[in-house]
Amino acid sequence: MRFRVLLFALLLSPACDQAAEQTLPPDVLLVSLDTLRADRLGCYGYERETSPVLDALAAEGVRFHEVHAPSGNTKPSHMSLFTGLDPLAHDVRPVRLFATVRPALSDKVPTMPELLSRAGYQTASFTDRGGLPQSAGFGRGFDVQHAEWEELPRKIAVVKKYLATANPRLPLFLFFHTYEPHAPYLPPRPHRGKFTDPDHTGGFRQRYAELSGTPMAEFWLEKGKFLREWPEMESDDVEFLSGLYDEEISWTDQNVARLLRVWGKHRKRENTILIVLSDHGEAFNEHGRLGHQRSMYAELMRVPLIMTGPGLPSNLVVHEPVSLTGVLPTLLELLELDLPETQVDSFLALVRRDASPSAPIFSQMGNRGEDLFESVTLDDLRLLRTTLGGVEKLELFDWATDGGEEHNLAEERPADVARLVELLDRRKSEADVLRERFPPGSEGAQTEAELREIEGLGYGGPDDEEASPPQRREDPASPSKQAAVPRAKSDD
Repeated sequence: MRFRVLLFALLLSPACDQAAEQTLPPDVLLVSLDTLRADRLGCYGYERETSPVLDALAAEGVRFHEVHAPSGNTKPSHMSLFTGLDPLAHDVRPVRLFATVRPALSDKVPTMPELLSRAGYQTASFTDRGGLPQSAGFGRGFDVQHAEWEELPRKIAVVKKYLATANPRLPLFLFFHTYEPHAPYLPPRPHRGKFTDPDHTGGFRQRYAELSGTPMAEFWLEKGKFLREWPEMESDDVEFLSGLYDEEISWTDQNVARLLRVWGKHRKRENTILIVLSDHGEAFNEHGRLGHQRSMYAELMRVPLIMTGPGLPSNLVVHEPVSLTGVLPTLLELLELDLPETQVDSFLALVRRDASPSAPIFSQMGNRGEDLFESVTLDDLRLLRTTLGGVEKLELFDWATDGGEEHNLAEERPADVARLVELLDRRKSEADVLRERFPPGSEGAQTEAELREIEGLGYGGPDDEEASPPQRREDPASPSKQAAVPRAKSDD
């Protein structure tokens, strides 16, 4: 632990401020933009100008072109990010609204903030909570925690206040999570109307307007159900919904710039490892679904990952597939810190262009009961195994020719299916062993506020269903209504 020894020496020598400034380990700023699919960003090839800030960051550092989320749900995906373990291994997952057993992370598994805290880092977390409850293990290792539903500028203002109090002589790890661009895709002006037709009067637009005056809990429960169940939605409705999502990305992108300006006034960007990612994507009827409930197709599992900072090259694109589960070991290797036991290795060798053999990538969602979604990707092949009510379905896709996963090749290529099924079975067995070694605990009783948040997210149906966070804004297509978003000062 070279950094820990160094920090101890610096703390014993208060007069050595200049030396500390020169030798301070890098800060780490981890930004999670919930529900952001990779193919909606310009740096990933999107034709609309949704993400100039993120595009510039990609050119400044390393962009990973093929990134897979560990799960299609906020809670398990983030816990895999924090632990380096598969969802079936750590078993932190969403359950029914009033479930009596709510799995929490085993206290035997160290998390990213805990590991960095042990290495001498200050640690702070700023989240929208919801799917990231502190009692599930997301609160462990943080010195400071701020978990509130609030608009992005307001949350960034809270970060600004914290940074003014952080010790400049100690390295800082800050985790920033926002439910943008999560549904309901209602950005403020001038982003509203940027990619949508203001004269659109389809069913989605009308239904949304009808709900806008109902009580908050009822509104969000209806909104979540609306995204899952709308068989009458026409193609122009889907196009309108998709445009709203792009507008929300544009709004979020602008706020990333605001966050970085605030950061740069208190910490040194040149000595900051910045990691920007998302936990899962979003569907717009590609496979007959909206949102991100109960499926694991490419539109949900392909997410962005951008890294900049000390030890990382500029303007590099890594084309080899990686998993977000490998972010923890990669970060620790970059910081030259000891690695815990993880299921995914560091992919820093790919950044440094060292030879690295292809490794299978796994994603999981659900539980060991009757409903389970699994996938394995190796080279250009991806196998999905869906088990619902005890009935198993296998789908095989060749991403070299079918990136949208429209043609199931399972019957045509049984040998490939058998090979990949064996990998899935082996991985599940490994997860069972890890779960026995690190048995999950249980979350504490939920407060009324937490219950309202979970209800607002749309929970209340089967396990692993997630809808929309309870923010309150106005109808996007109504020119007479304005979103209640604080006006940010020009100097942040």
